[in-house]
Formats: sequence, C-alpha cells, structure tokens
Amino acid sequence: MAQSSGSKTVRSRNAETAADAGAPGGPPAVKPGSPRGKSAAGAGSAARPTAGDADPRSVAGAGRAARPTVGDADPRPAAGAGPDASAPSSGDPRSSAAVHAPFVAIDSTSIDVAALERCVAGTANGAVCSFIGQVRDNARGRQVSYLEYNAYVPMALKQMARIAAEAETRWDCQVAIQHRIGRLELGEASVAIAVGSPHRAEAFEACRWCIDTLKETVPIWKREVCPDGAFWIEGEDALGVAP
Repeated sequence: MAQSSGSKTVRSRNAETAADAGAPGGPPAVKPGSPRGKSAAGAGSAARPTAGDADPRSVAGAGRAARPTVGDADPRPAAGAGPDASAPSSGDPRSSAAVHAPFVAIDSTSIDVAALERCVAGTANGAVCSFIGQVRDNARGRQVSYLEYNAYVPMALKQMARIAAEAETRWDCQVAIQHRIGRLELGEASVAIAVGSPHRAEAFEACRWCIDTLKETVPIWKREVCPDGAFWIEGEDALGVAP
C-alpha cells in the first residue's frame, strides 16, 4: 500500500510513542451511516400498540446497546457525532477488550485524536498510545502542495476492523482507528490510531503493528499534488498522472 508522505507524530499518556493512504476513479468520499435499531419496552412477545405507546416497534436484542459489526460503515449514531458517542466514560464497565467493540472510521472530516483516545481510555488501562500520520510538505525530493486520498470504503472498513480486532486479541488492549479521505492540506492528520492497554509495552507494540498492517493491506490510496504535477503513490514509487 501507499507509504505515508506525512510526518509522524506519536503521543502517549503513560509514555510517548509511535500512517496513510484513493484509487483513480474510486468511490466518492462519503461516509456510510449505520443506523441503530430502536428497542421497545417489554422485549419478548410482540406487543400490540396502544394509544399511549410512543413507539410500538420492537427489535431483536431489545434492551442491549447496539454494537457495530464488521459490515457497519460507521458505528457512530449520527454523521459527524465523532467517536465520543461510542467512548466509555470514566465509570463505564467497558474497560477490557472482552467487552469492547473496536472503533473504526473512514470519512472526510477532521480527525479528533483526543476523542479517539477517550474511546480506549478505560480505567483498567494504565497506558494510552496514539499514532498520527500527517501531511508533510515534501516527498522524494519534490515539494508537496496537498494530498488526496481515496478508498474502496466497504472493504477498507472490514480490513481495519479485522486489524483492530486482531490487535485487541494479541495484546489484550483496546483499539480505535480513523482514516481521512478526500483533499488534505499540509499539516492535517490523515490517519490516527489509539491503543489503550494495562501496560505501555503492549500499547506501543499494538499501535505500531496496527499502522504497519493498515498501510500494507487496507485499500486506501494516496495522490500527491505537487507544483510540477500529480503522482499516485505506491510504496516508494510515484506514478505520474495528468494534473
């Protein structure tokens, strides 16, 4: 996959640590929504609506918080709501990977790194490690004006969810990943990963593995736009295209 042309910024609460990727003619940079089902009181046998019922509909699993699945494009309840909607509060029992659904997102909005960190900052975790890939002003000896990212969003989301789930299993941690698509200006974050773990060593290792695996396997592509032309990036290779 494409190598980052962005500088990398790494932050960690317990210790500091340790990037990016559009296909020509790829799908529009639109974030799919994932509506949550409504539940009705008295799940079990279907109840007939009465005059006082606010919502007579019932769904399977009523009474349980809806969890995102691999097929869900966005686990947030509303566009632009941000990962805070899924983040555990300080007293939330979701403090271990066993009860945590990884947060993954691909969209064209700015990445709120602090919100991603709150997604994984359960009170059982002693370390929160984050990686941020951002747009830099140079690559392979050329000046860069801005970047454009595109993705095959449905497959990319599934791959990101698999990466997060595997990391959570291997390192007993919590993971949140978000990637930008569309046009990004210099200094903007293109990808961010946050990992929460009881211990810093596992947080560092999981965070690095997640970004390395994302860049190798997730179908997200990057185009560098420079004063002398535009170039699709594949690894360290720059393929010239018409401006």
